[in-house]
Amino acid sequence: MPHLKPDGTDWVNAAFIVHPREPKVLLVRHKKLGTLLPVGGHIELDAADDSPDAALFREVREETGLEIGNGPFLVGASGDAFVYQTRDQIEHAERCRHLDPVENNQAVQHWIPWALETHLFPPVPGHKHLCLVYLVYALTDRLKLEEDAHDSIGWFSMADLTDPANKVRSKIQAYGMRAIMHRYPR
Repeated sequence: MPHLKPDGTDWVNAAFIVHPREPKVLLVRHKKLGTLLPVGGHIELDAADDSPDAALFREVREETGLEIGNGPFLVGASGDAFVYQTRDQIEHAERCRHLDPVENNQAVQHWIPWALETHLFPPVPGHKHLCLVYLVYALTDRLKLEEDAHDSIGWFSMADLTDPANKVRSKIQAYGMRAIMHRYPR
């Protein structure tokens, strides 16, 4: 896969998926890395159709079996999950979808990430990720494990995230707790 930058930086996504009825977030145990992570993966720059949206939808489908749909603010909402967007973000996206593509240099409106970060990828020294982090609300809790890549998949409460036995990294704990609180404010 080509790198986003010559220094070995890859473009990736991560989805913090929140349970439909309980204050829990979805994590997978990555086989190669041996750690709990949110769903996500690389945005393949050399694939003709791999926009950030397409990569997010593909990774969520492959790793969980969930299909991301349009979401509750849009007419004809569909799917097993949706990318959280504010009403303003969705209204702006809808207005942009109706603009003349030729006049606007073929601009495409994408889902707006919940967060954007860069981080090192320690298994490959000197390797970095530019990560689009999305908040996703599940509409079902039925999941399908991607057995080739993960040992397990499960819903984690705030107590589970901070339980030392689970060895969840502090950054993932923080994102997971924030995602839970976003959907289930106290």
